[in-house]
Amino acid sequence: MEMRTGLVVRSRAGRDKGGLFAVMAYDERFVWIADGAKHKTDRPKKKNLRHVAVTRHIIEKSDLTDKRLRQLLAEYSTD
Repeated sequence: MEMRTGLVVRSRAGRDKGGLFAVMAYDERFVWIADGAKHKTDRPKKKNLRHVAVTRHIIEKSDLTDKRLRQLLAEYSTD
């Protein structure tokens, strides 16, 4: 699946390994990801594109709050 904003990804490396995040922005080498808790939507974490695994879930970014993002990611973590 091609990278796009709102896509849910799983971290494959680093302190946040195994965690679910939503892609807030991306370019050819990096993604900026947020989980609504440690990495808020207004200050996403920059992560190397090779260090994330794409899932099949997509989150609509319009009117997305940190609280709602945490709820959605919690639902997807049970899949």
